[in-house]
Amino acid sequence: MVVGSLIVIGHFGHWYISLPVYLGPALAIVLWLWLGDRRERSRAASAAPVNDDSASDELARASGPGAPPEPGR
Repeated sequence: MVVGSLIVIGHFGHWYISLPVYLGPALAIVLWLWLGDRRERSRAASAAPVNDDSASDELARASGPGAPPEPGR
């Protein structure tokens, strides 16, 4: 069985050398798509409207579950 394991180790060098040649472009494309998606999400988050009105924030907290209904509703 020692001979069988040496064959596996011997073949490791054959495909290990060519791995960057074939896997490199695929990895570059995946990385490019992932970074583009990440940048798009960050731009969408920064373009989202921000609520700076503290009064409406207090109203949102007060109108949680179990809060009395607002007048007129």
